[in-house]
Amino acid sequence: MPYRYAREISCDLPRVAIVVDDVGYNAAMARKLAKIPIPLTWAIIPGLKGTHPCSKVADEANIPYMVHMPMQATGDKKGGRWYDLSWIVSGQSEATVQKAVARALEELPDAVGMNNHRGSLSTTDEALMVPFMKALGERQLGFIDSRTIRGSVAYAIAKRHGLPSAYNSVFIDHYNDEKFMKEQLSRLVSLAKRHGWAVGICHIRSGTLKMLAQLDVSHFEGVRFVTVPELFSCLGRP
Repeated sequence: MPYRYAREISCDLPRVAIVVDDVGYNAAMARKLAKIPIPLTWAIIPGLKGTHPCSKVADEANIPYMVHMPMQATGDKKGGRWYDLSWIVSGQSEATVQKAVARALEELPDAVGMNNHRGSLSTTDEALMVPFMKALGERQLGFIDSRTIRGSVAYAIAKRHGLPSAYNSVFIDHYNDEKFMKEQLSRLVSLAKRHGWAVGICHIRSGTLKMLAQLDVSHFEGVRFVTVPELFSCLGRP
């Protein structure tokens, strides 16, 4: 797999990867995010007015991004707003899943993989996740399971299909509170030291960007902060 944007890094230390979800609504916020000098990977939602402008910002700054693929959540019903905005929903045929993946990648052609936007129902549906992971595998893309529900099977199926894959361990900014976010980062680092790697998810919000801009990752000893392509590169090595 071509690990775009992956530096040549040593894989001797535990790796910490931070994914910034929900990019695509506001290009001005994306430009602010691009100035933050720590390894980050963006997750850009397809189908928004700001999708292309935000991906252009990422490309110009040499920042890797994933497709933040909209998926069905528990409680979403046909005709509802979130159901209609979801690209991957239960009951879809393999052909429909393939078309959804292809359409997203037409908008975001340089994506290094995908992670799920919402999807607490879709990611528990093995019959849906199998063709989805097959579609990613055919395109040599990786997958991050956002773990929006404990019963998700998405990561296991991605591994079964041989995809570069990982899963979210910590929602860093579940509460818009600087002290809470810093505590979550410390927890993320501890998990990386315990397991060899860990992924944390945050969101493109003003409070989160302020915290990230002030973050000095050198204070976290014994780990290496990396992008998702760099994490995949290390996980793919013997």
